Amino acid sequence: MFELHCFILLMQPDVKWTGSINSKKWTIQKLPTKIKLYSENYEFHYRFTLEQWETIRKQFAGALRKNSLA
Repeated sequence: MFELHCFILLMQPDVKWTGSINSKKWTIQKLPTKIKLYSENYEFHYRFTLEQWETIRKQFAGALRKNSLA
């Protein structure tokens, strides 16, 4: 699970973040046409379209409002 400050950082343009999520080291890299999320050893590797990432961003913003955090 992301901490709030990490997820807010990830919503910024052109971010590359590496950190721990549920005891695994992950990297998120924003590229011009997609978002890459992968584990340190590439055991897990995901790609999101910019449209999918925008949906994730909106869901996150909605959750913040729902829980009075925004």
